[in-house]
Amino acid sequence: MIQYYFHLSTMTEELIKDEEGSDFADLNAAKEEALMAARELIADAVHSGRELTTDAIIIEDADGHELDRVRLLAVLPRSFRG
Repeated sequence: MIQYYFHLSTMTEELIKDEEGSDFADLNAAKEEALMAARELIADAVHSGRELTTDAIIIEDADGHELDRVRLLAVLPRSFRG
């Protein structure tokens, strides 16, 4: 298992660090989890009537290298992107 960190990048360019990390078999598994988390963040914002403040989930390895970035708007169907 490999430890990955999911940091949240906000619309105001603030970075909310994941201090604990999570273990996944590989980067593909971590990216799948990040995609699900992005969908949940959007659903929570819609359900609660709040503005979406997160722009992306940044996946880093234990050495602090950015491995991937999941933009929240990219997980929406094209018809919702405006």
